Amino acid sequence: MGNYATVSLYAQMLTIWDEFGERNPGATPHDLETAKRFVTVVARACQGVIAAAATIARRDGTVIKAPDLSYISHEWKMFICGWARRPGNCKISPEVTLSDKYSHYLVLRILI
Repeated sequence: MGNYATVSLYAQMLTIWDEFGERNPGATPHDLETAKRFVTVVARACQGVIAAAATIARRDGTVIKAPDLSYISHEWKMFICGWARRPGNCKISPEVTLSDKYSHYLVLRILI
């Protein structure tokens, strides 16, 4: 099933999804718009480390460096893999999973 560190990243993303699901009853990652909202939540929770990164304002008013596209894409891939491994879940369709680069770009445009 993968090494411990990878499985731990899957679990972390699933925990974030579970919290997102509690706040958004009926949410499913099989819906593209819901998936985009989830990625936005993940992006707002992450702080970038690149010195020249643009800044974003969180809902609580704090200003942080924006995460870059590769980091958001990595987190999304960890979620997709974790979701598929969770018992009882169906694999997320390519319509949603393959649109990740574009939707992540849009998320960064919204945040910045």
